[in-house]
Parts: sequence; structure tokens; C-alpha cells
Amino acid sequence: MKKVLFILFVLVSFSGFAQAEKDSLVEVDKEAILDKLELMFYLDQEATKCLTMTKEKQTELDKTFPYYFMNAIVKNNPSTLDLREFIGFDFKEFKPIKCKDFYVAVYEKNLVEFIDMTKKYGYLSTQRLKRYKDGKAYSPLIFVIHNSYSDKEVKKLMNRSLRLVI
Repeated sequence: MKKVLFILFVLVSFSGFAQAEKDSLVEVDKEAILDKLELMFYLDQEATKCLTMTKEKQTELDKTFPYYFMNAIVKNNPSTLDLREFIGFDFKEFKPIKCKDFYVAVYEKNLVEFIDMTKKYGYLSTQRLKRYKDGKAYSPLIFVIHNSYSDKEVKKLMNRSLRLVI
């Protein structure tokens, strides 16, 4: 019985320590995290605009999409990060020719960043981020929802993060 209690105590202590460690990382990197999330949410909103347009509007926009991309999306970037570099549209290798190119690239990049940030900081829940951004609620789960496939790695990360919190 004493061994079971000791093992249970050790497991609870380690999980509590792991969450505290991740919380301290969030505290140290909070400005960079929020800047990146602001860019990710902005890109997500812009990609969703493209995705939800009627086919006629999308076809019309596709004719001048590189111009629209530079003069509307890039120009209104709320982040200090380079938007083109973030999604890989440096125009040396690839130009977003159509709306679809843009939203596919955004949704894929946001998911990859979500996975990387969750591995490093744990799940960045609304409650954890509210402390740092004037009560503005971010829900990074939207990056998972906006992808058409279910990723086993995301499920593992979410389960692991939820266990750490509980």
C-alpha cells in the first residue's frame, strides 16, 4: 500500500512539475507566442474569406490574386513577423496563384505551428493565454478544425496536455 501511494505521489508530482515548467516557458516567451498566434489567426481569417467566397467571386479574385495577396493580406499584417516567410510565399520559388493555394498553405502551416507550440508549451488554452493579452481570447484549436484530415500526432498531444492539466 505504501508503495502504491509513493508511486501515485511521484506521478502526480512529475505531471504537476511538467505543467509548471511549461507555464514558466509560456511566461518567458509570451510576447513571441502572442505575436505568432496573432499572425496565425489573421492568416486563418484571410484564408477562410477565400474559402467561403462564392465560386464566381473566387474565380474573379484568382485573376489578380498575387496583387490582392500583396496589397490586402501582406499590407494589413498585424504581426511583426514576415507573413510571406511564415507561409513560404517568398515569390522566389512560389507565388500564390489562386485563393486555394493560399488557404491550403495557411491551414497546413498553422497546423504545423500549432503542433510545434503544443509540444513546447503544452496546449495553449484560452485560459492560459488570457493572462497575457488583455483578456483577448485565442483558441488555437481552430487550426486543427480547419484541416481536413485527422492527425494522430495532434490527438496524442491533446491527450498528453489534458493529462498534465488534470
